[in-house]
Amino acid sequence: MGKATYDSASDSVYLNQAAAFRTGDTMVLIQGGYQNGAETENRGNVYGSGSTRSAKNPAAYDQENLLVKIHQYLGNGHRLGLSGEIFKRSYDENTLSSVNSTYSAYSTLEQNKRKRIAGTYDYQSEGDGFIREAHLIGYWQRLNLRTYTQATRLTSPAGAYDRGSDLQDESYGLNGSVIAAATTGAVQHAISLGGEVYATSTTQYAAGVDNCTAAIYACSFLHVNQSDMPDVDGIDLGLFVQDRMTFGAFHLTPGLRFDWYRRSPQETASYTENAAYEGLPARSSDSRFSPKILAEFDIASRLTAYAQWSQAFRAPSATELYLTYGGTGSYVSIGNPDLKPETSNSYEVGLKFGDSERGAKISVYDNYYHNFIDTITTTASEAGLSGSYPFGVFKYVNRAHVRIYGAEASAQWALSPQWHVWGSIAYSHGKDTDEDTYLNSIPPLRGILGLGYRQVRFGADLSATVAAARNKVENPSSTLNKTPSYGIVDFTGWVKPGLFEGLRLQGGVYNILDKTYYNALDIPDSSTVPQLYYSQPAGRTSSR
Repeated sequence: MGKATYDSASDSVYLNQAAAFRTGDTMVLIQGGYQNGAETENRGNVYGSGSTRSAKNPAAYDQENLLVKIHQYLGNGHRLGLSGEIFKRSYDENTLSSVNSTYSAYSTLEQNKRKRIAGTYDYQSEGDGFIREAHLIGYWQRLNLRTYTQATRLTSPAGAYDRGSDLQDESYGLNGSVIAAATTGAVQHAISLGGEVYATSTTQYAAGVDNCTAAIYACSFLHVNQSDMPDVDGIDLGLFVQDRMTFGAFHLTPGLRFDWYRRSPQETASYTENAAYEGLPARSSDSRFSPKILAEFDIASRLTAYAQWSQAFRAPSATELYLTYGGTGSYVSIGNPDLKPETSNSYEVGLKFGDSERGAKISVYDNYYHNFIDTITTTASEAGLSGSYPFGVFKYVNRAHVRIYGAEASAQWALSPQWHVWGSIAYSHGKDTDEDTYLNSIPPLRGILGLGYRQVRFGADLSATVAAARNKVENPSSTLNKTPSYGIVDFTGWVKPGLFEGLRLQGGVYNILDKTYYNALDIPDSSTVPQLYYSQPAGRTSSR
């Protein structure tokens, strides 16, 4: 199977190939892809260099991936598996927005790499035994994030200015689950239990080259050839159990989850070289039991009402705790070793009807968070950093009390074998209730309505997306996070020419009405470049 895609928004071409075969009880899948392109265009119309540039910085990128899976069927519902995956993406940008009186040239490279190996065991019961399903995965994974800056500096220390940061996260672990079925009297039970445990090792190193000498005092603040965080060893454990009990048309599912984590920073020579070093930060560790209960009632055929209360626990990551990450000319994110884990109480009620052809769902939720992990905007000077960060300076914090509530509804309906319609709407409201401030991570009201037609050989969809303006932001006096309302129309179509089996041609035209619009969640809390820089792809774009 092969697939080729072109996207005019970024002049990108994506090639994807997959092949699968089976011999006896052995199945093999091989899938690979390659993609390259340029920057995703926006509606900016100011070019040149400096912080007034609103057009996207010119860039080129390439991406490649390879996945190999082998499954061995053992009979009686048992299966073993082995998989390997590699992924790499490089984004090389001529950062003209950072060319100014300090830098005469500025370019940045961001590179993501992932390698993963996993072994699996799966069991699917072929009868009515107590154990209906069982799954176990053991894996090793390595993630690398590299950022590199190459610039020419005009001010002291003038000359070459190169900076590179390498962040690596290596993890290995196990996760598994078992589903069992039993009957006690008139009550049917579907019991699920399982858990996960994984260890992580996180390291970071920042290298650099410039013309700085010991005679220049400011050199001590250029942060090169050192680590911006200690090495961190982490371990996470999660265990859960739940029982879905059926009493005729009524279902009750109580559940309980236990979470525990530990983040242990390690002293390294490269970390003690950091000019901001003030000793090894403290270890972070905590645990919590989180119960839940779900009640469902089958009102009529394919119509179910439900209500759920649940608690949740989220541990801070090693980078949220300890890493100050970013680069001059771009942005910086500052870790907080005093972060506490985030906990929540959530309430949800709703209705579910039908299936994927004719169905609908509506839900209302209300979530209360304690120690909500969020980012706030600060400045380089307040953070004790040198350099310029036009795309913002951010720091992780705990918000003591946060409330997020809202409602969602979606529906799809086949009017006939050929015609179908669908739609959705989502509203959410989020506030720090102690500070009485809105959260910038909350999107505005958004709705989608679509109409589609399909035959055996061809089909087409027309959809409209509308979003309300976002004016309720953390800093009401700032216009940066506020976004106007918008409405866009997209069209996609496909055809199967019948030249040979499996051939399908598909294309689309997006933003047909040529509107300027923003995704509110793409707008940073702090930036010195024009807001238009963050606008969505310019004009009408297409893919095929």
